[in-house]
Amino acid sequence: MVHRYDCPGCGARVHAPLPVGDGEEFGPNIRSIAVTLRAHAMSLGKVRDFLHAIWGLEVSVATILSWERAAGNALDPIYQGLRPQLTTAAITPSAEGDETGFPINGTNGWTRVGVSGDGGTVVYSTLPSRGQDSALGMWWSYTGAITRDASHLNNVLTQPDHQMDLVHVNRWLQKVEVKHHIEPRGFLLERPPKYWQAGRPPAEFLRFAEGVRAKLKDAVVWHETHEKVPSPWRHRRYDRAVRSMSRFVDRAWKNRDAARIAKDIAGQLPGLFLFLRDPWVSWNSNGAEREVRAFVVHRKMAGGRLTWRGAWVLDRVMSVWRTCRKRRVKFLDVLAGKVNLLQLGPGPPSAAPGA
Repeated sequence: MVHRYDCPGCGARVHAPLPVGDGEEFGPNIRSIAVTLRAHAMSLGKVRDFLHAIWGLEVSVATILSWERAAGNALDPIYQGLRPQLTTAAITPSAEGDETGFPINGTNGWTRVGVSGDGGTVVYSTLPSRGQDSALGMWWSYTGAITRDASHLNNVLTQPDHQMDLVHVNRWLQKVEVKHHIEPRGFLLERPPKYWQAGRPPAEFLRFAEGVRAKLKDAVVWHETHEKVPSPWRHRRYDRAVRSMSRFVDRAWKNRDAARIAKDIAGQLPGLFLFLRDPWVSWNSNGAEREVRAFVVHRKMAGGRLTWRGAWVLDRVMSVWRTCRKRRVKFLDVLAGKVNLLQLGPGPPSAAPGA
């Protein structure tokens, strides 16, 4: 609806300019709302029905899809600016990484997420595989510290320091506990094992798990209660933690699960306690796991994307949206402003009365 009126001074028929381009019926706010709903995993049909139910708008699925593609193009410059922010150690001395499967038209795809240590920058990248090229594509130039899981694919990254997510170490222990019908436990809260059924618990593994958890907890508690200690103290505490864990896992463990996990921990020792030495490094990748969950929800609700172009668009929309959320900026305003700049036009010519 366009408000038109006759100028009381000269009698000319005038109207306010519209923030739309030639041939475009809808303004940037409606288009941005539709794109935001798509980022929340709503299907094209549901977005169409939503616009009709709320505002009585008749919008085709093809039109909504074109809005989404235009939004990806509009946000691409911001996205390209976020990547160097994430991978420049002077700006982001520590970061977190995670990944999840994301199907494209029924075939396997893989989405990586990188999150800055301060949580202010989020970048997604969807590629056809989880291989080493995917890790290099995200982090090849980064020289800071990455908190990540134990995937061997990350070993191709030789420039950054690696901090092993301690939660993943505890998950190794939890999987064995579940196998023996023991309730899985965390490592920050000390509590005795709780058995789900009668049987003979693996006593040696329980001693092993208790020892690993005690050493992890001791390191985390020291880290959180000594935020401002000098660097030499931190280096000594780091060396002590590495030596203590090394001696523990090098014991002749007879239990098969304990021996296997001890070998895995020994392989991760250089990066197991990096957070003790460098206080800006996180001992867990919870920030990255929270952000990758947005793609997990999208996968479960929408089943992924139908084309790689659609995945390209989603990477950009989601990266800017989640970064805006972290930085307390209204994503809708950013998106509407970008779409407006792309499609701003002169508006329709003045019409006759009653038109």
